[in-house]
Parts: sequence; C-alpha cells; structure tokens
Amino acid sequence: MRRISHDLAGLSQRINKLSDQLDSEVRTVTEVWRDDVGRSFIQQHIHEVPPQLRLLVADLNSVIEEFESIARQLQDPEYA
Repeated sequence: MRRISHDLAGLSQRINKLSDQLDSEVRTVTEVWRDDVGRSFIQQHIHEVPPQLRLLVADLNSVIEEFESIARQLQDPEYA
C-alpha cells in the first residue's frame, strides 16, 4: 500500500517531545519559583497544557488512521 504523503506521525512525535520538554522546564522552574505567584501561574497555565496535548496527539493519530484507510480504499475500492 502506498502511503499518503503526510507527516502527521512526525508531528505527533514532535508534540510528544515538546510536551516532555515542557514537563522538564516546569520541574526546573518549580524548584526556583517556590512562592505563591509561581505556584499560581503554574496551576493556572501550565497544568492545562498536558491534557490538551494528549487530546491533540490522539486526534492526530485518528486522522492518520483515516488517511491510511482512505489510501487503502483508493487502491482497492472493494476494501471499504
């Protein structure tokens, strides 16, 4: 089967890598920024990011599967 030319899988991996980097940065900042303002900022802004990234990666994986299914159907219309 010829794959559709896209790099959604690469994008998904890159988002996961960026998420890991964000986690690392947050751990570093949390060690330095121990006051209420720092904790409040992290609570308000940073804690929302990982769940949203997980949803984005899951959606991208669904789109990849859909593209690959369409590619199979184009090659073999009886596949559907």
